[in-house]
Amino acid sequence: MQKILPLLAFALLTINAHSQSDEDYSKIVDVLATSYNTNDSTLIASHYNQELKSALITQKAEAFVAEDEPVIFPMNHENDGKIIATDLIMTDADSKVYYVEFEKSAKILTLALSESKEITAMQLEDY
Repeated sequence: MQKILPLLAFALLTINAHSQSDEDYSKIVDVLATSYNTNDSTLIASHYNQELKSALITQKAEAFVAEDEPVIFPMNHENDGKIIATDLIMTDADSKVYYVEFEKSAKILTLALSESKEITAMQLEDY
C-alpha cells in the first residue's frame, strides 16, 4: 500500500501536468483580446503551434497573390469595435467556447490548445 500511494500521486500529477486548465485558456483569450485591441497580430501569432503558423503563412501568401488583404481576424475595429468582455460558455474535451463581446457586436470563439499551451485551432463566428 505504501508503494501504491506514491505511484498514484505521480500518475495524477503527470496527468494534471499535461492537461490544459481553464486558466491556461483564459490567459490565451486575454492575449487574443490584447492582440486584437492593439492591432498586434504578432502577439497572438507567437502563441500558435507550428501547423497553424504554416497554414496562416500559406493563407497570407495566397491572399497576397490574389491582391487581397489577408484576414487574421474575421472582424475589424470599424465594424465590431474593440473586445470589451469574454466569457467561457462551454467546455469540450478538445476545446473551449467563449462568448466575446465587442463594442458593436458579439462573436463566438472556439479555441483549442496543445499540451504545450499553444493554439492548435481558433475559430470566430458571429453570435
